[in-house]
Amino acid sequence: VDGAGGAPQGREQRLGVAAGDHLFRFSTRQTEARLLKEFPQLSRVSVSRGWGRRLSVNFERRVPVARLPGTNGFLGVDGTGAPFSLAEYAGTEKLPVLFGVAPGAAAQPVLRFWERLQKTGAPWVARVTNLKVLPPADVTLYFEDETPVHWGPLAAEPGVVLRKAQRLERVLADEVLAGGIEYVRFVEENRL
Repeated sequence: VDGAGGAPQGREQRLGVAAGDHLFRFSTRQTEARLLKEFPQLSRVSVSRGWGRRLSVNFERRVPVARLPGTNGFLGVDGTGAPFSLAEYAGTEKLPVLFGVAPGAAAQPVLRFWERLQKTGAPWVARVTNLKVLPPADVTLYFEDETPVHWGPLAAEPGVVLRKAQRLERVLADEVLAGGIEYVRFVEENRL
């Protein structure tokens, strides 16, 4: 079994094939589909038969980029918006929490926005702990001290995201705000 980040716990029991079993009495495609369903933290599974009665299982783990509140703690989401348990992942407490976002395809615009925001390189992005999306797709960012930044529409082009991030960086660096801020609101692209 090969895969980055180690094999999922319980994989041997769920593979459905044991030493000595006939290798052609099961479907590799069905096994792959079943493993993907049973291990949502995997994005890809490949089961193949080889020479010498060898069975190989290769997989790729999902990489969490954000968290969603769940009934028993937080769920991770990758860039596709697929939800999965974070139990086998370390260091996820620093990932931002998404509020008002459903998992799956509905989360993709928010995740693209978050990726664009990170690519701006603005130092304040590291302080973002939560993203809250309110209808009709306006986003509010929250810093670790719970200061809200009312960003505005989510569906902005990458150039607009960069300009707004740079403008916010200039405002946050202003010495007048050394004592802190209550909130920030974008009135328009270049006006806070």
